[in-house]
Amino acid sequence: MTQLPKTSCSIPMPEVIAIRDTRIIAKIKLCGGAVTINVNETMAWKKPTDEQIKNLHDLFCIDVEILDRGE
Repeated sequence: MTQLPKTSCSIPMPEVIAIRDTRIIAKIKLCGGAVTINVNETMAWKKPTDEQIKNLHDLFCIDVEILDRGE
């Protein structure tokens, strides 16, 4: 049985810094809340209409909760 050679990996890892906290503007809940996707202000987001929210719930059991009324 052959053995792999030992290697030394010394790649410097950059530090991760949060410039500012992002605000959650909406929550998308799938399967009755089993899976929740948070939509924050850095994501591309177009607020759905009330009719679209109703159709998502009625047809696909997807609940959309708008936390921020601004666009």
